[in-house]
Amino acid sequence: MKRMMALVLSLVMALSLCVCPVWGADDATEQAAQDFVDAYLSNDEGKIFGHVKGYDGSLSKMFASEGAWNDLSDEEQTRVNELLDAAYDGLSYEKLWEWVQGFMFMVEYLVVAEGDYEGYIISTDPNGGTLVDPDPPYAEFAVQPFTHEIWQRIVGAEEAFNALSADAKGYLEKLMTEKGFGLNNEVQPADLPICNFEQLLAAAKENLAAYSAEQAAQGFVNTYLSNKEGSIYGHVKGFDDSLSKMFESEGVWNELSDEEQTRVNELLDAAYDG
Repeated sequence: MKRMMALVLSLVMALSLCVCPVWGADDATEQAAQDFVDAYLSNDEGKIFGHVKGYDGSLSKMFASEGAWNDLSDEEQTRVNELLDAAYDGLSYEKLWEWVQGFMFMVEYLVVAEGDYEGYIISTDPNGGTLVDPDPPYAEFAVQPFTHEIWQRIVGAEEAFNALSADAKGYLEKLMTEKGFGLNNEVQPADLPICNFEQLLAAAKENLAAYSAEQAAQGFVNTYLSNKEGSIYGHVKGFDDSLSKMFESEGVWNELSDEEQTRVNELLDAAYDG
């Protein structure tokens, strides 16, 4: 009987030694994960962020979180992602970082760098006519044609855009196409056309091509079809260089694209109908 009691006590002690540390580890993992979520991934009311934006602290907290995230164990990181997924289906810390990349792309490439509208966000209007004030309450719009520099900035962003992950691109599109240009949900006029970056890029390329054709056509007209005062010749004669310039122009004309040649003829027609 004594031997039986001793055996039972030994088993109880063995089980307690095995189980208790596991309970303690689970509690510690849960606490570390919850502390991380509370500190870096939640607002002041304790609600987990379901986005990354600049105005509510979510972006700055993500940047502040990186070192603490790397200090978490694999189990703690897994638990953080479980908490995020429970709040927003499919959300994870890694996905939030992809969203950061999408947001930072907007900041780097879709914000006016200088001039009267420095800091304004470039419109998602594919016609290129609207800028929005990024400061609260995000309610001021500047309706004006985009400059050549803005179109160049958009085209210059193509390589960086192509390097974004699918999640980052998806979040960028959400920022560009939701109301308020990703800032809030109150300011975007209902009739303002919106587009994603691919559409904006296509519009930029089209505008730059037209700009290039315009520059080439105007340069051709100025060089070969105009007098020293800049007036377009309405004749071909020998005494005023119009004839000699026409002979000089042939090779250059053949090097112009169809669009550039069309634009040259439009300039000539505008000066002398037909």
